[in-house]
Amino acid sequence: MRPGDFRFHALLGVYRTQEDSLRGEISSLERERKGVQGKIDELFRESRAARGILARGGRADEVQSVVRYVEGLGHWIEQSRGREEALKKRIGERMTALKAIRTERMRFGKLEERHRKQVYRHGKRLEQKVTDEFAQRKRPG
Repeated sequence: MRPGDFRFHALLGVYRTQEDSLRGEISSLERERKGVQGKIDELFRESRAARGILARGGRADEVQSVVRYVEGLGHWIEQSRGREEALKKRIGERMTALKAIRTERMRFGKLEERHRKQVYRHGKRLEQKVTDEFAQRKRPG
């Protein structure tokens, strides 16, 4: 292992771990958001069905129960929308954090590559220096 390689590998490993963790968190948040969206759709269907019952009419006590049910559905829909918006906001925050980590990982990746090139050039210069010294020793002088 070359000098400095451990440092770069350790940092890049940390960034990869953080990136993987954030991707997993975003994925689970996205699944949860889709579940909430499905719940909202289901509540809308129930609301439409209940309004259809209201349109047909019926006994006063039945209509009153259906009206309360529709109002409750509206409240649940609003709660679910709020939860969905909170999830979208959290996903956006995590995406921003993921972007920052990717940027840092790429920056350290470039630093690692630059370090490798410098180590390679330094090795070549040392090799050339040794070659030149042997060449000078061989010359009668």
